[in-house]
Amino acid sequence: MFPRRQTPNSGGARGDLLRSRKAKAAGNRWVQESPPAGRAVSARSARSAALSGGTKSQGLPRDWSRTRLVLVGVVFIMIWSGLWARAWFLQVHENEKLSALAERQHRASEVVVGQRGEILDRNGKILARSFEVSSVYAVPKEIADVEATATILSKVLALPRNKLAGQMKSDKKFVWLARKVSDATAEEVKGLKLQGVYLESEYERAYPYKQLAGQLLGFVGVDDEGLEGLEKSFDDVLSGRRGRLTMQRDAAGRRLYMEGLTEEDSLMGRNIRLTLDAQIQYFAEDALSKAVVQFGGKWGGCLVIDVPTGEILAWAEYPCFNPNDYREY
Repeated sequence: MFPRRQTPNSGGARGDLLRSRKAKAAGNRWVQESPPAGRAVSARSARSAALSGGTKSQGLPRDWSRTRLVLVGVVFIMIWSGLWARAWFLQVHENEKLSALAERQHRASEVVVGQRGEILDRNGKILARSFEVSSVYAVPKEIADVEATATILSKVLALPRNKLAGQMKSDKKFVWLARKVSDATAEEVKGLKLQGVYLESEYERAYPYKQLAGQLLGFVGVDDEGLEGLEKSFDDVLSGRRGRLTMQRDAAGRRLYMEGLTEEDSLMGRNIRLTLDAQIQYFAEDALSKAVVQFGGKWGGCLVIDVPTGEILAWAEYPCFNPNDYREY
């Protein structure tokens, strides 16, 4: 048998089949050469992430440290300039006004009395002398709580609270609360640091030999003025002179220095020397007191005189008198 000859129709069918196979092969190559769908999505995601990352980096908070540093510097310069401007204004425009105000606050013209002179015997022994003590005074307008201040001071000064409160309510610029207090009391008052309450130095008169020649010497009062005996007779000699001095004080009222005094212009009173002999005076008083007691007398007196010169060596009286405690007689 012979093979069947292909007819044109059968050749055409085979051609179509070949062409379809070629087309299919070409389609497969196109699919293989095209990027996979997953890769395409990944590329788009990468681009989107890059874009979003760039946008996110642009949205980060700004660094303000440099700006804050500049602002702090500007504020500091403004404050410093303001202080210098204020200082210049006070020093130039307000200088005279502030100087006058400071002068009134820290300087005052006060009347000061010098220390009283001493009384000596013929040998230089001190029969009467003055020493510095403290007195308590108040400036009523500076006291904020009168009742509380009076209550505290009444315990220290041993004075009635009502009396102190009445003194502090006075309209006067200056009132004495206690004169010539002890050193311990003065230190206690100083330690309290009460507003409007201050200490002032004064002079207290003392007689070292107590009743020795007490009637002859006499005594002085609280204002350092002679009231009896030689203290009164020679008061103009013994008394310290008065002077108006410019006093400078600090904020606490403490005296810093005094102006207007020199060695030639001292305010201290003058001393007086008696012809009296303290030893002879003692023996004269002892003998006199024994004689008065022995004979039942109420009073006795005697003089011891140096005949060649007429000087009085002893002036004795009985009963004895102690000028240190003159308030008790």
